[in-house]
Amino acid sequence: MATVNVEVNGRSYAVGCADGQEARVTELGAQFDGQVRQIAQSVGQVGDLRLFLMAALMLADELHEA
Repeated sequence: MATVNVEVNGRSYAVGCADGQEARVTELGAQFDGQVRQIAQSVGQVGDLRLFLMAALMLADELHEA
């Protein structure tokens, strides 16, 4: 199992993934970071947990619509 450091909202998180999936997890982390930063610009810094929840819900909505 590999470990990748993903930065979200200025903080680094170690994320485990299958060997060979490091680039994909890094790409997904960057996408999530972009979503979180976009929300933070709109609502301000309301705490990582709340920002992450809002970003996850928006991404889930986008996936549902697709």
